[in-house]
Amino acid sequence: MELIESLKSLLNKKYTEDKPLITFMTNYVTVLDLVDCCVYAGGSPVLTDDIVESHNLIPHAGVNAVMFNFGTITRQYLDIMVNIGKSANKFNVPIMLDPAAISASPFRGEAIKRVLDEVHISILKGNLGEIKTILGYEAKAKGIDSFEDESDGEECCIKLAKERNMIVAMTGKEDIITDGKTLVKIKNGTPRLQKVVGTGSLAPAH
Repeated sequence: MELIESLKSLLNKKYTEDKPLITFMTNYVTVLDLVDCCVYAGGSPVLTDDIVESHNLIPHAGVNAVMFNFGTITRQYLDIMVNIGKSANKFNVPIMLDPAAISASPFRGEAIKRVLDEVHISILKGNLGEIKTILGYEAKAKGIDSFEDESDGEECCIKLAKERNMIVAMTGKEDIITDGKTLVKIKNGTPRLQKVVGTGSLAPAH
């Protein structure tokens, strides 16, 4: 089954009946918003920041999906993230990654490279500045904000999707979702979302 079809199937599930268990490794800025959003959508959240637990949480708890967010990444959190990611890959549990603010420091750049090299990510959600940073391009970004004109958004998303064999979802004036072959645009954005911290982080929680 193609990646886009897999995504459609996932989104069409009756969450209120299935109540999937989602492991969140997210930042402490929006953690409550994310888990509230997950519950509202019909899921059930479970969180951990323990290095020992990270080795067996996925199979023991019966986790259905994993969500990573780089917003407040630390070295210890990175190790836990990689452990959970490898376990998720082993048990065929999909992982969504939000590389928030990865251009803010060299450590974040090294951290995202480690995760992408050691863990297979199913879906990566980011703005164009973050996507360009991952590709090794010069990006117009500051912290969590992207100042790209997005004219090359499609090209960058397709390239990253093909390179990493994953779905790439770009948030912006026009949202883009692609698996490198099929591309979908969503044109219902508003600049007002940029005035509320964490709205970008909420998208993966659905």
